[in-house]
Amino acid sequence: MSALRAHEPATHPSSSFAKSLFCGEVQSGMVLPFPAMERAEQRKVSDLISSLHDVVNERYDPEKASEKGWVGDDLIAGLGERGLLGLYVGEQYGGQGLSQTGYCRVMEEYGAVDASLSVVMGVHQSIGMKPLHLFGSDEQKERFLPDLASGRKLAAFALTEPDAGSDAHNIQSRAERQADGSWRLNGEKRFIGNGSKDVLVTFAQSDQGFVALILEKGMDGLEVGPRYDTLGLRANDLRPLRFNDVRVPPENLLGEPGEGFRIAMHTLNNGRMSLGTGVIGGTKKLIDLTIEQCQNRRQFGRAIAEFELVQEKIAWMVSYLFGLESLVYLTTGLVDEGVTDYSIESAISKVSSTEFIWYAANRAFQLAGGKAYMRTEPYERILR
Repeated sequence: MSALRAHEPATHPSSSFAKSLFCGEVQSGMVLPFPAMERAEQRKVSDLISSLHDVVNERYDPEKASEKGWVGDDLIAGLGERGLLGLYVGEQYGGQGLSQTGYCRVMEEYGAVDASLSVVMGVHQSIGMKPLHLFGSDEQKERFLPDLASGRKLAAFALTEPDAGSDAHNIQSRAERQADGSWRLNGEKRFIGNGSKDVLVTFAQSDQGFVALILEKGMDGLEVGPRYDTLGLRANDLRPLRFNDVRVPPENLLGEPGEGFRIAMHTLNNGRMSLGTGVIGGTKKLIDLTIEQCQNRRQFGRAIAEFELVQEKIAWMVSYLFGLESLVYLTTGLVDEGVTDYSIESAISKVSSTEFIWYAANRAFQLAGGKAYMRTEPYERILR
């Protein structure tokens, strides 16, 4: 049974609602009624969110994690025990089997806890093991997904290079197929989240086109560089990687030769949605903090929440949040309905969410006054 309520299917299930808008066509059948999870999945998501908060309340301190540079292995173990690291993975592999909407609802709560934690979880689930879930063979899924869904291992996605970020076609890493069917991989990657962890999906050029390869921690020639000392998201394990004649066995080729670019783009389109929902969770928490601060902070004999200009700032934050949340969950609903082209929707979600969190954090910082500048308060960490 579909994870969403049944309604009239879209006329063109492979087409994009957003692309049609740019062509002057409104495909209302794709978005009406607004997609929603079934009640059984809603209850399951609610239970998972409750478990998430139980674990982080017991095992996670965002400030300490930021100082140490990692969210903590104890936290990862606790989240794995509660089934929070394989949210969309099928139950046969130890996952929860959630829809895209259900998955993103839980990811929203990760964002409400802490941005660094949200990024670590997003790298692991949204882009790290997602290509294995979508494009892996039965053997690869059996080999990798149970450990990744349980938290015994963490996943990463290694695409970015010194001269190839958004221009993924320009990557210089090279894979050469050997006589025994294995691949010899050379190259360099940068800014790789979860870079020192266990299973990495990476991409390279080859004589047969773009290839996607599964790397495992400890492979000869896989060199993990020192963690980047970043301005923000300091509990994220962000690292450079070097590939020095890494031998990748034939069974670790993901998809077919020449399919690597499609695998990378589809994975990124999918991952951008969870980035948007993480921002939604973080912004909801930020708005709550801001309203509480404005109710308690007094100027000129009354709470600043009573001043119209302050109310206007908060009203704009809430209004933008309403639009962003509607956009992102419309997109996840389209994915759950079987729409295959959602690249524009996911790109809009990513751009809108990152622009909005900066807008909201800046205004919250202003309304908190001098208090926001203190390291003991959450505002400066949120701003970073």
